[in-house]
Amino acid sequence: MAGTSSLYPMIESQPDTKGDTCAVNIEQERERLMEDDVVNDEHFTREDSHRNADLEEHLELIFRRKLHFPYEDKEVVFVQSTVEALVTKIVVELIANKERLFDKFGETDLHTRLEPCPDRILHVGSFYERTRNRYPNEFDFVYIPYQIVVDENTRNSFLKLNVPQLQQIISDLTKKGDLRHRDAEMGEITFERYVAQHGPASNVRFRYNRNPRNLRSGQHIDKEIDVDLVPGIRVIDKNMHGHIKNICPIPGFQKQILATSPNKYLWVPFSFTALNETEVYFMRHVLSKKHVKAYRLLKYVINGDGDGDDLEAECTDMTFHIKCSIPSYAIKTAMIWHHYECCDDSQDLGDCLVRILEWFERKFQNPIKKIKDNFENYHVDIVAPSNKIITLAYGTRDFIRDGERSLRQVIDYCREYRMKRHGHDSDIDSFSTRMVLCVARYEVVHGPWYRRYRQSLCRPCGVPVSGKLCYNVIVTVCVITIIIVLVVAFKPEEDEI
Repeated sequence: MAGTSSLYPMIESQPDTKGDTCAVNIEQERERLMEDDVVNDEHFTREDSHRNADLEEHLELIFRRKLHFPYEDKEVVFVQSTVEALVTKIVVELIANKERLFDKFGETDLHTRLEPCPDRILHVGSFYERTRNRYPNEFDFVYIPYQIVVDENTRNSFLKLNVPQLQQIISDLTKKGDLRHRDAEMGEITFERYVAQHGPASNVRFRYNRNPRNLRSGQHIDKEIDVDLVPGIRVIDKNMHGHIKNICPIPGFQKQILATSPNKYLWVPFSFTALNETEVYFMRHVLSKKHVKAYRLLKYVINGDGDGDDLEAECTDMTFHIKCSIPSYAIKTAMIWHHYECCDDSQDLGDCLVRILEWFERKFQNPIKKIKDNFENYHVDIVAPSNKIITLAYGTRDFIRDGERSLRQVIDYCREYRMKRHGHDSDIDSFSTRMVLCVARYEVVHGPWYRRYRQSLCRPCGVPVSGKLCYNVIVTVCVITIIIVLVVAFKPEEDEI
């Protein structure tokens, strides 16, 4: 899943830590982060909130105008059912060819204990949690070729995907015409291509060609649909109750895991324990309607409508090794913590939203210093429900302070929002939008001359600085300039009368 929507952001977020001279022990780091969470939970239970009626009205307006998602819409139902059917065909073939598709990592004797799993595929992610804010052009699935029964002495194992084999299997299905579905009324969805690996996920793309008769105003006739496929091993743990604290750090959520998925969870690549089934159940059936709405608004306030993707692209394009991203999974983690601590039984959204933003702000106020190759770096980390560390940001201390200031600006905007002052139709500048400007400023101050020149050309035109588009604009401007110069230089002089 692209950008901030990644199911497993910690896989992509963790930078290479080989050679860390400070050798920050991962368990010590997790314990420190957990201590921070216990202390910071007190902020969630304070009874000093002040209702801002203007903010409540503003948030409701944003939700109605920008975040209303019609799951029952005929086209959405068609896209969902068709994607699920086509993905099931892919998964059936992948599992049938699992012996040539995967290399098994972990203890050798574990491999002999792997056996076929009756659960072939899990539907996970924001679409199935019913927390999606945008059109369903991204879907997430976990497919399970193996299961294993573990005991107290069993260590994690995982599967390493043979990507060329996966591509070949999908290519064979495509050639047979199996990855295509046409509906006379709605249109056609076809498999387009394998895109790339994103951490443990294989990203594949489908294309939806709408029936021209059903086009609505502003719609394009075709739409790209991205699907993330993650392989997992089903773990059967008959003593899960005995060491649930090692699996999940959140006391209330531990009980939910044991109630929803007793004695079973997943291993996915890179020895990452996944609790997808409990998370989907929690978001759909446990989290209150108020908190679900607050969660969706938080995703918008933090990452806007694609602003999070822009921020990740800006950081990737930087000369320096910096990163800042608060993905949906991190926001969901904060919401789970908040759910078990919130004492506000009203239907007001603003106070819950602000408290969670303050939770993130405190993380940026207390980064962890790490040293690699004699270079000092600061990390902003949180602990996920699966007890893994998610890195939200890393870079210089000044860069982390930019993140802290950007969060404070959003918090102050929400706390001080007044309809008369800001206007009825005003929007919120997301955290990611503010951080894009910080990244650009950081590049101007610290980057090489050619990147500063590129910034000065592209940004005033509203062109994204990252990616090929900016380069194309620069090349186009140069070519046009050269043509004009040549035309002027070789223009024949008019005969004098």
